[in-house]
Amino acid sequence: MTKFAQPAPGRRVWINVALGGGLIVLLFTIVFVPVYVTTKQEAAPSASRAGKCSGFQLPAKQVKPPKYAATSKRPNFIYILVDDQGYDDLRLHHPASSLYNFIKTPNLDRLVLSGTEFTNFYVTPMCSTSRAELLTGRYYARTGAMYINTGWDFINSNETNIAQILGASGYKTSVFGKWHNGRTAGYQPYDLGFQYSVLPTPYVYKDNLMYVNGELEQTQGWMEEVLMGNIINYLKQREGGDEPFFMYYPSFSVHAGWKQSATDGPRFQRPAPPRYSKKFTKMALSNDTAQVYAMLEYFDDQLGRLLRYLESSNLAETTYIMISGDNGPALFNQESKPLPRVVRMPSGMQGAKKSAMEGGVRNFLAVRGPGVAQGISSDALLGLVDVAPTIVELAGMTQVPQHLPWDGISFANIINGQQPTHQQEERLLFSMDTTCIQEDFVPELGPDRQTLKPQPLLDYTTGGVNGEGFKRCLGVRYKQYKWLGDARKSHGSGPSYMVGNVSVPTALYKFEGGLHLELPCMEVSRQEPRMLKFMEKSAEAFFDAMVNSSHSFQKAVFYIGLHGRPAVNIVADGAIERTPARVQVLPMGLSGFVRKGDSASYRIKVMTPGHYEITLYYQSDREATFRLWIGPRSKIVDGTAMHLDAKLPADAKKRRVETIGKLKLPATPPGQTWEVKLEMTNSTGQLLPAIKAFDTIYFKRVANWPAACSTQQCRLNGSAGAGGVGHVALYDPNSQEGVQSWKLAHGHKDVIGG
Repeated sequence: MTKFAQPAPGRRVWINVALGGGLIVLLFTIVFVPVYVTTKQEAAPSASRAGKCSGFQLPAKQVKPPKYAATSKRPNFIYILVDDQGYDDLRLHHPASSLYNFIKTPNLDRLVLSGTEFTNFYVTPMCSTSRAELLTGRYYARTGAMYINTGWDFINSNETNIAQILGASGYKTSVFGKWHNGRTAGYQPYDLGFQYSVLPTPYVYKDNLMYVNGELEQTQGWMEEVLMGNIINYLKQREGGDEPFFMYYPSFSVHAGWKQSATDGPRFQRPAPPRYSKKFTKMALSNDTAQVYAMLEYFDDQLGRLLRYLESSNLAETTYIMISGDNGPALFNQESKPLPRVVRMPSGMQGAKKSAMEGGVRNFLAVRGPGVAQGISSDALLGLVDVAPTIVELAGMTQVPQHLPWDGISFANIINGQQPTHQQEERLLFSMDTTCIQEDFVPELGPDRQTLKPQPLLDYTTGGVNGEGFKRCLGVRYKQYKWLGDARKSHGSGPSYMVGNVSVPTALYKFEGGLHLELPCMEVSRQEPRMLKFMEKSAEAFFDAMVNSSHSFQKAVFYIGLHGRPAVNIVADGAIERTPARVQVLPMGLSGFVRKGDSASYRIKVMTPGHYEITLYYQSDREATFRLWIGPRSKIVDGTAMHLDAKLPADAKKRRVETIGKLKLPATPPGQTWEVKLEMTNSTGQLLPAIKAFDTIYFKRVANWPAACSTQQCRLNGSAGAGGVGHVALYDPNSQEGVQSWKLAHGHKDVIGG
């Protein structure tokens, strides 16, 4: 790594705004401080660091010996990933003044104080990408999970996650909560090393239909409370056992959703039981902040149930508990305004969820467990990619079979009270927001039907959405420094580049005094040009490495008959190829199909041979005729592949479920992938779109292959053999694979019922 002579830091001056008592102080804290910083930001001379940075700094904690002594037993692990909880969203990260007593998180605070808190901990700007980094120990772009939907939310099936690694070493593995890394067979947690799973229907916070190991279970009551009941029951079963466990608890709180259904109030609300929500409506807060604080306190009480159970059992002595948010806070309209924002985010960080600025990617990580000292605060530069290698080391594993190289670095040494290594001190940590690849992003395929690399769409400078490049989406941390590829919002004065007709400045910041402010008062773009150039080049090298990773920018392969299962969904937005412009992606589907020949193609593997009935789920304004091809790409191209023809009736008001026929499918030969291609062959639309929303191709095996597969073939394909086709009724695309709930969850309200 290139070394730089570091100049002595300038004089650090800041104002501590953790003031107390009275209306004057309230006005000073809420009005003067943000206006002061903003004024300095806008008036700052570009040639030098300007003004004084102010913001709340965390007070010192009381350091105590470990709550639980180190042990030679193989430890247990519980990782809690709180949805949409930002760095500021706990009471400990707010000033002690009574003015900030709105937020109450006593159990979160207790957990943080009873272990080590990492305050320089980095997540990604969005939900599914953070989950991918946590589970694999690799930057999300390498894993194929590039975005939150549009078919880019799947972790590539050739990646290995922490549950698979620990499970192979004798750990019991489980997940309770929000998955968000795949929506069909082969990508669910019960296919990926999690031996026990409880997955609620996304974003329905009361009377939730949950999937317990893939089986439907209707629950009554508030979802997070029910989920915690499941967690504690599971832990009771582990209490008397000798096998260690790994539990992943990605909560749904404090993400927005509905109370009970998509028709129960607005899409963007944060439901909590009335005993919480009524309490906060009486406070002098914006309605948006009142909702999130009510939901946060509700979640905090569920965390308290978990901590009390562990402490009353013998599990606490051998269990590491780790907790963080998954991205920055989601700020609703009211919270984005200056006064509510400073109440919600007293750290003063810029940006929020979806952004590579500090408010979008800096979070906290708290670790409590055997041998972990209490009250420690560490500013070591860490990220979600470091968690998996850390757990592996703490578990005593010296070898990790069949795992691709980590991007993360184990911080077990710091947890155990040692100083950061030279590698940890010199590391660079990269952030990439997802706005460069969202929406209608269709990479060109090469002759092997994999994403072609390189190609113009993946060019660092001119690729991405609207040809605006990827540089604008990147951020880099190194020691005290932060480089930002798009510093327009923070009025950066670093070297600029053109995005279309717009000049986009970069910026280099040097964080001091515990403050992480991407403002002119911390900008050193002009003073440290060599450091800026080093980090700028590092960002480009990072992106090139991501593009050249084998799984990046690759969409999922769909497995038909995986493990002998009788049915599976191909989710429409998982298309690897679409007719440009005329077939468009939706958050959870496709729309369009304007002219004859318009099509969408999918990668598949038939794992269990048999007779399959094929059904399309769609909504249409116009009648149209389609052909569904299936087989090797070469046979689809020359017109010799198996196919079905179907006339799809129009129904503008209802999502139709149209069974188009049956096909006798052999198993895909080992080492090959086939394709499904849906092609429009005729339409009455006169160059108007035939499909308003198309979300699912549903394969249901209605009979096994006439000659039962050989024992060896059944093992290769995971088939149950010559037995029955299983409980087909359980494989409803609206429930089992979660397609309809995901569509509703992401606000696609035009598609109703089935």
